[in-house]
Amino acid sequence: MEQKKKHNRGSYGTVILALSMICVLVGCGSKALRGDSGAETTASPVSETVPTVTFPPVSDTTVIRTVPSSESTTDAPKTTETPAPETTTAAPDTAPPASAAAPETAASSAAPETAASTAAASAVQTSAPETAASSAAPETQASAYAPQPSADPLLTLVNRTHAVPEGWTVSRVELRGGQSVDERIYPNLQAMFDTMRAQGLSPFVREGYRTHEYQVTVMQNRINTYLSQGYSESEAKRLAEQYVAVPGTSEHELGLAVDINSSDGNGWPVYNWLAQHAHEYGFILRYPDGKNSITGINYEPWHYRYVGKENAAAIRASGLTLEEYLGS
Repeated sequence: MEQKKKHNRGSYGTVILALSMICVLVGCGSKALRGDSGAETTASPVSETVPTVTFPPVSDTTVIRTVPSSESTTDAPKTTETPAPETTTAAPDTAPPASAAAPETAASSAAPETAASTAAASAVQTSAPETAASSAAPETQASAYAPQPSADPLLTLVNRTHAVPEGWTVSRVELRGGQSVDERIYPNLQAMFDTMRAQGLSPFVREGYRTHEYQVTVMQNRINTYLSQGYSESEAKRLAEQYVAVPGTSEHELGLAVDINSSDGNGWPVYNWLAQHAHEYGFILRYPDGKNSITGINYEPWHYRYVGKENAAAIRASGLTLEEYLGS
């Protein structure tokens, strides 16, 4: 009986010991979760459910823009330079006619400087490469020039051996394109141009009266052109004189000669018409083809000289140059 009690006490002790150990373990675990002050220091367990982050709604007006690498990202606006408008000043020899059929104001012997002419409306020269320019030279041209073989002023011969006569004067009529001519040739020049325009042509005066000084410029420009192409000074001068009269020996200095071209850039219809009809208005082809050994100037289908209707008809009928007709 005594042994059985001891055995029971031993069992109770075991149970108590086990309970004590459980308490110790529970107590230790509880303390492990506390600090000295009793506050929790370990992070609370992470919830397995990820909270949903709600972003504010994007406005309908929001624009998402991708900036190309070549584009500036600065806030400064790009400025586009606006080019200044081109100002074109048409030289008198390049201005097209205001109207192909517009009548010119008739010349007046009392006021020759105020007359205008579409004959002078200038355009592109297709064959004569001289650079034209308007000249405000005095109307009187005088120098020590050689005497002339003809008493008729309209038959005054000017070439390499016959200079512009001494005391030669020009009463000029200004043409619409900036050129001018002697007033004696204006009425028939105008009548001829009117007829040509009525037939669908577009003539204009490329060159009219030239001062002596301007003729010097024209010659030098041609010489410079040949020099730029590699010719020697003497060769450039020789070539230039085949197309440009030596200053003082140019018919343009008389005011009786005109270079006529077409404002549409196609000169040959105009040249062909002039070859057939210019004499009817008192003009002759001054430098015919194949006659340069006589005239000293190569063929120029645009260059016409006014000699008057009767003289022009006689010269055309003879088939002679002015030099041959005058026996000079």
